[in-house]
Amino acid sequence: MKSWVFKMKHFFAGIGEINFVSYLIAIGVGLAPLFHIFIIGSEVSFGKIVLSIIAILYIIILTIARIYRRFFYID
Repeated sequence: MKSWVFKMKHFFAGIGEINFVSYLIAIGVGLAPLFHIFIIGSEVSFGKIVLSIIAILYIIILTIARIYRRFFYID
């Protein structure tokens, strides 16, 4: 059990290790369905809702991983 937590800690910290430019690109790509729905005003279909939910979860996980890597991770 303890080795699994240890490996997961390194995996999560590895996700947060990306540089800032890549992080901004990931945010832009992840939030593209929301921009398309709200700014352009396109139709809302089931596929766009699913993509938006997945994108929001991806951005949240990526942001938490970056915060963890920056402030709490001890190698």
